[in-house]
Amino acid sequence: LSHVYAVPDDLVLDRSTIAVIYSQGYSRVPVYRRNTSDPDDQTSVLGFLITRQLMLIDWDDKRELSTLPLQRPICVSPRMNLIHLFDNFQKNAPIMTFVCARPDLARKALAAKHPIPVAAGYMGIVTLEDIMESILQQKIYDEGDIRDRDRAIATLTNWADTKLQSFLRKSIRRRQREQKQRNPGYIHHNDMSSSSSQTNEIQV
Repeated sequence: LSHVYAVPDDLVLDRSTIAVIYSQGYSRVPVYRRNTSDPDDQTSVLGFLITRQLMLIDWDDKRELSTLPLQRPICVSPRMNLIHLFDNFQKNAPIMTFVCARPDLARKALAAKHPIPVAAGYMGIVTLEDIMESILQQKIYDEGDIRDRDRAIATLTNWADTKLQSFLRKSIRRRQREQKQRNPGYIHHNDMSSSSSQTNEIQV
């Protein structure tokens, strides 16, 4: 469980938190209800977030994660053998499954859109990749996850470039206004017909 990356449902989705989520490289992330008496407790899980949903979020709005729809997977017992678990994945087509000591209690809670209770004994997650890796005894690389991560990086880079350009344009306009205030006769223009691309400043 300590190796499972998860996020609290009251997480504020701004530029930094979204970047952190994407930097983990997962297409799906468990979401839990924060325990006020134990900040390290992440067992009150509500479901999982499909991270590509974050592409549609305006991080300037700083909305909470709880406002987004969550997926509620099936819950299985840790005693379920690998073949039955794989068969379960094939029949129900889940991508992520929660492992609980009492899956019946966990299923009831999730169906009611409540966090998994302590009595259910949430233990962690199992993905289809985990099962296939156990069967094949080798690492499987999820190309879909890589595409999502690359798309997120490209979006963040584009956002940074746009913000930087906007900042530079505003800075240039501010300096021009300050020059005009100090010298009302100041004119600033680019001589496009000249072989020189440098800015010309003319005093009149």
